[in-house]
Amino acid sequence: MDEIKSKIDALMATKQYKDAQPLIESELAQAYLPPGFLEAYLSYMQEIKAADHKVKPLDPRVCFDLLLQKDNLMVAFSQLKDVALMHYVPEIEQVLNESDDDFVKGLLIELLIEQNIRHTFTMVKDDQDLEFIPMYIQAVQDNPSFHNILKRFRTLFENDNPSVLHLVNELLIGECVSMLPFTLSEDDENPLAFSIVKAVLIALNDEDLWYDIQAQYTSESKILMPLRTFSTL
Repeated sequence: MDEIKSKIDALMATKQYKDAQPLIESELAQAYLPPGFLEAYLSYMQEIKAADHKVKPLDPRVCFDLLLQKDNLMVAFSQLKDVALMHYVPEIEQVLNESDDDFVKGLLIELLIEQNIRHTFTMVKDDQDLEFIPMYIQAVQDNPSFHNILKRFRTLFENDNPSVLHLVNELLIGECVSMLPFTLSEDDENPLAFSIVKAVLIALNDEDLWYDIQAQYTSESKILMPLRTFSTL
């Protein structure tokens, strides 16, 4: 058994999974295994399964179906990042027009922006018929207003409330992605920033801190706006 174990160890070390798997399965079928062998073999089988999952890319059309179903979104988006999306315009427009999730549609538009797609896409957004060319849309991370809000959040929370800072930053990303292909403007900075602050603090049952911030920034926090990814107002 030690000789077989050594052979399996060598095969796994060089990632020769196809040769290692039948040997491991044969060993697992034995009535007795020396101490430590069972744990090692089970760990190897998990490694083989994980590797097998990685080397089996999904058909892009399956990924688009997952987006519509809001199922395994991380898997779908991670695989679509490596796909030439220009070849799947009908599938993309189906997601843009049939999905009821602004965040999913926004993430898909972000991928189109990353690939500098020049095609003119059509979709309905906020009851408007839109046409947009991804290469001319500003990515969220490139938007100065996005970074201005991040800076304001750091001013408000970095020293005393780092956990709140994390939450408002995450919500800001979600909001900016969800508004694509619209982009955040300078006029929307204060309404969006303070709407996010209010939403997070109310959700955390910290109304007193919200009232303190509202009193400190009376004019800036006067106008709020509904959020796309969080129920508020």
